[in-house]
Amino acid sequence: IAADGSPAGLDPHVVPAFNTVLINKNIYEGLTAIDRDLKIVPSLATSWTISKDGLSYRFKLKPGVKFHNGKPMMAADVVASLARVRDAKTGSPYASRLSMVKEILADKGDVVINLNTPSLPLVGQLEALAIVPAESLVNAAGLQKAPMGTGPFKFDTWVTDAYVSLVKNPDY
Repeated sequence: IAADGSPAGLDPHVVPAFNTVLINKNIYEGLTAIDRDLKIVPSLATSWTISKDGLSYRFKLKPGVKFHNGKPMMAADVVASLARVRDAKTGSPYASRLSMVKEILADKGDVVINLNTPSLPLVGQLEALAIVPAESLVNAAGLQKAPMGTGPFKFDTWVTDAYVSLVKNPDY
């Protein structure tokens, strides 16, 4: 991918710059995706159900998904990723996408998002929220230079002001 500048960083929760998003869309995935027809489709979630009152969403996770380090993606990773986006200390520009969220829970391998108020756009907004390994958030600054996702390409190297190299994820 050719871009007019080096990315500002590669942390998917804090850097919304176009050059970063171009790269991160190949490294990371969200619970949902947007297809060519602009329809919301499953990604890391295979399906979801919405309670009758519109205040609770349950996401079934795709089985067998692994992060680039070989560790399986679990509901706890999704909860930690979305909690980080919501946390004011993170300063995520994506936090407003979760402003209606009351709590996010792991329940029997599923992810449950409970809301304060119904939100029709929630499922589509989850497309832009990358899921990272929960353990990577212990030293989240590492995500700026060494991203770790579940997507079709793995981070290889970054030579500032020159290039970012990604390699095919053989487990994708």
